[in-house]
Amino acid sequence: MRLSVIVSAIALGGLAASANAADLGGANTYGAYSSPSSPAPLIANFFDGAAPGSMTVAGITVYGAVDYSAVYNSHGATPTSTLYQGSLYQISKISGGPQFNATNNAMSQSFVGVKANEKLSDLFGIDSLTGWSFISDAQIGFDPAWGDIADVCRTLRMNNGLGAFPLEQTANLDGSRCGQIFNGVLYGGIKNNDLGQLTYGRHNSLLNDALGAYDPEAGSYAFSLFAFSGTVGGGGGATEDARWNNSIRYANTIGIFRVAGMYRFEGMEQGGDAYSGNIGVDLPGALKGLSIDGVYAHFNNAIAASNLSAGDCAALATSIAACQRLDVLSATVSDNDVWSIMAKYNLGHFGFDNVTAMGGYEHINFSNPDGQLNSLTTIGDYQLFAGDVNYNKYLTDKQLDLFWFGGKWAITPKLSAAAAWYHYDQNTFVTNSGTSTTASHCNDKLGTAASGNCAGSFDWVSASLDYQWTKRLDVYAGVSYSQADDGLASGFTYTNTWNPAFGARFRF
Repeated sequence: MRLSVIVSAIALGGLAASANAADLGGANTYGAYSSPSSPAPLIANFFDGAAPGSMTVAGITVYGAVDYSAVYNSHGATPTSTLYQGSLYQISKISGGPQFNATNNAMSQSFVGVKANEKLSDLFGIDSLTGWSFISDAQIGFDPAWGDIADVCRTLRMNNGLGAFPLEQTANLDGSRCGQIFNGVLYGGIKNNDLGQLTYGRHNSLLNDALGAYDPEAGSYAFSLFAFSGTVGGGGGATEDARWNNSIRYANTIGIFRVAGMYRFEGMEQGGDAYSGNIGVDLPGALKGLSIDGVYAHFNNAIAASNLSAGDCAALATSIAACQRLDVLSATVSDNDVWSIMAKYNLGHFGFDNVTAMGGYEHINFSNPDGQLNSLTTIGDYQLFAGDVNYNKYLTDKQLDLFWFGGKWAITPKLSAAAAWYHYDQNTFVTNSGTSTTASHCNDKLGTAASGNCAGSFDWVSASLDYQWTKRLDVYAGVSYSQADDGLASGFTYTNTWNPAFGARFRF
């Protein structure tokens, strides 16, 4: 798996260096090759040739990004090769001492993609199909610093048995990219210029896409809470649900309105079924520059995976070392509801068309599921240990209320800045421990002594600069700060962390 990613990246890089937009379009003809007198033209074309996304032949486009970065965490944990976020940017129970690492994906996920947009009238030679197209997209996310496919569930597995020793753990998280070859999107369908598009396969959730459009730091694991934490950033309470397997999606634009709907069928390694709707508007006239979107989603049997405890490993009759080689995890299963409203406004009306302000509100509700999972296989073919799947964690509903605000500023045609503040609150709820049926109430303590079901709050603040050095290469730097309090800092050794990061990204 690692070798195939490296070979793919090198091959695509070679295409990007040697091809230009004219060669890859139109009749798809190439001139005779002549050896350059020096490598300078090749190098210049590699970095400043056609714009990203221009490598198209016969309606098929190869595209992607490679992001290398360096990160300092004032309180972090050692990253491993399949942690696609690159570093532990959010303060957590496993956050320990300072960390400095050369890593990847601080500004965006590295990936290779192939997408198609084929006009059916040209494909079949039938004029009545004018306006109809076949569309598809497939993406492979990877970690270029390590040469590995993105597989964050492996980071959980590598820490099996260490639940009672948080500061001994390496950085580990749950996520929606868990070793699948196509761990980004993988879908195909039809599109009509008037009727919209209908696709089937693996999609980003509607919430994921909407938040990406209204997040000042969109897509950045280092600077965006929504990108780093799929729990609040598109997963509707369970980060694995930021992308939906086995789903059907419809989207259309009708005048000033955008509408979309999506349904996920049960199975295909992702818990129960789910459904979601989105409506948005770009306002005209005196309110030109103002966009508003609203999203709702419901998830049945959403899976939040975690590493096994030492007791789980003992129950599986394995040593801790052997347990860390098993693709077996524990999980909490819940029914989740999420709704969000968001807006952005370009300040062109006031003479600042290079500035856009944006923000919104999100509410997530967690409740116990009505039934149990039909399969204990979750994404990436990871198995859930039947002895540690909790279906009864929320004896009363848990709720998260989140708001965010920030903006983007195009300082020059090449230099841009972004800043954002994200804040959410957790309510007090009644829970239990593991598979126990005994109710556990908030212990009414504050700070790190509070139990995890007590009310708490979390803040993330960030700012970044991005310089588009050439058409394909940009360099960036920024910093994020996160802090947890009370129930959301239960058992933590440290309650805040600073995370300055810088890097370079090549897009093709």
